[in-house]
Parts: sequence; structure tokens; C-alpha cells
Amino acid sequence: MQIQIISMSSKPKKEYTCDYGTCTCKYRTKYSLKRHYLSHMGVKQHQCPYCTKRFALTQYLQEHIYIHTGEKPFVCKHPGCGKKFRQAGKLSIHKKQHNMCDVPGNSSSQCSTNLGDANAQTQLVQALLAQLAAFQFPSFFQSKTLPVPPQFAPKVPSL
Repeated sequence: MQIQIISMSSKPKKEYTCDYGTCTCKYRTKYSLKRHYLSHMGVKQHQCPYCTKRFALTQYLQEHIYIHTGEKPFVCKHPGCGKKFRQAGKLSIHKKQHNMCDVPGNSSSQCSTNLGDANAQTQLVQALLAQLAAFQFPSFFQSKTLPVPPQFAPKVPSL
């Protein structure tokens, strides 16, 4: 198991990389990596009661059973949406799309609740790009060179 520290924000984040064979999958938690290792081991002890499929984790089995029962227990609570999903991860991805729509300045015409629609996604991206184009960056971004912090400035020899 390899751990790499990634700092994209002010708080560094750990990253756990699978080192099984040529696999390079990366995870945020040790638990997720351990769960991933099961996919390499081929251990599938949980069998579907409706068909012959087997799964390594009970979570995967439960998500599969929803296919047979038609159940979609994960519901979007965003006002006016109510879209349902079989998997919590799919709901999480969907919620992020709503969060993009909640950017100040986006009107309801720019953000459709049907974010699975390619037209709605295109309109959203265009609206966000227009906002970005109108954004006033600080003056040092407009010059061709960025200011160099004193500790990184080149040392000029004294004569």
C-alpha cells in the first residue's frame, strides 16, 4: 500500500494507492482501499436470492437486489427535484450538479432540475463560462508575470 500526501487546498489529504499487480486505483481512506482489494482476491461470498450473481460485499449485493425489486431508495432532497437512485454514489454525483446550479447569479432558466439532459448540462456550462469571463481577477493576474515572493527571488550579488 502506498500513501501519497496531496495538497490541493490548505489541508493536505492522504491518498491510498493500490499496489496489486499493475493496478493504480486511488482511494481517500484505508477502508476504501481494503474494500477494493477484495476485487483482486475474487472472493464473492454474497449470492443474490433472485439470480446466480455473487458479490464481494453486502453493499454491492444490496445495490444489485434493487435492480430486481425496482427500488430506488436514495432520493434527491433538492427543492423541486426528487430524482431517485439505486446507489448512494449516483445520488452524490447528482447532488454536485445541483451545487453547480446554486452558484450566485445562476437563474432557474440556466439550471434545469433535469441535469441528466445534455441540453441542460450544455446551458449550465455556458452560463458558468459567461460568469467566469465576467469575473474581475486581481490586478497581478492581468500582468504577464506574477509577483515572486521574497524568499524565492533570485539573489543579486553585491558589487
